[in-house]
Amino acid sequence: MAEQAKALNWFHPWQTVFDADYDEVDFAWFSAGRLNASFNCVDRHLETLGDRTAIIWAQDEPGAYRHISYRELKHNVCRVANVLLSHGIRRGDRVFAGHEGAMPGFLASLVVQRAERTGAVVLTNSGAQVDTKTLALGLAEAALDALPRVPAAWVPDAGPPAGLEPLLGRWWTEGEELVLSFRGGRFQAELVGGPEGRNVSFLEPAGDDRWRVVEGREHGELLRAVRDGDGAVRKLYFVGYPLTREPSTFG
Repeated sequence: MAEQAKALNWFHPWQTVFDADYDEVDFAWFSAGRLNASFNCVDRHLETLGDRTAIIWAQDEPGAYRHISYRELKHNVCRVANVLLSHGIRRGDRVFAGHEGAMPGFLASLVVQRAERTGAVVLTNSGAQVDTKTLALGLAEAALDALPRVPAAWVPDAGPPAGLEPLLGRWWTEGEELVLSFRGGRFQAELVGGPEGRNVSFLEPAGDDRWRVVEGREHGELLRAVRDGDGAVRKLYFVGYPLTREPSTFG
């Protein structure tokens, strides 16, 4: 088994091939090992086998087949992943999926409960007689009932780094209000009144008086602070737009 396992790409090697506790009826294969099934099935083949057939899909009509290459399969996997990202799903979130029908399937219905960070996806083929919306809603509700979120233990906030304190609070640009805050150890910018779930950007340092958006609605954009002769923050520029402390139509 160990020799066969070496044919896969492991992000972290295993310690033991088979670990068994017969008294407790507890068994584990490749303990401590970590891999990604999607990477092993798709990504690692792109460089040398990208145009070869990965899946032969037998369609509903007799004799109708579709050959799907590794490159096309990777493209479709990324499309599904981007749909999840657009609905606020991030690494570590629970996503509950129900699937009926045959590969490759298509995204028929997606339900996300943002407050609990839980989503449900239903994948089906064109010939399945399934009410996908009802199924997705039922799946999400069952997940929320069966696996309620455990509140995180309260930990006192150490507060923002000294260099961030002058930036925090309310700012305005062209009539829009932006609130900069430091919560849970992260620097964030919230567009007041923006679309729920997509109105927050998280930033990290990118040089002196510069911060880059690493997650959220303005991903990749820059926040820059402008100081006066005494070193006090006078103005900010975010996504190229000036921010001021006083509401104004144009800053």
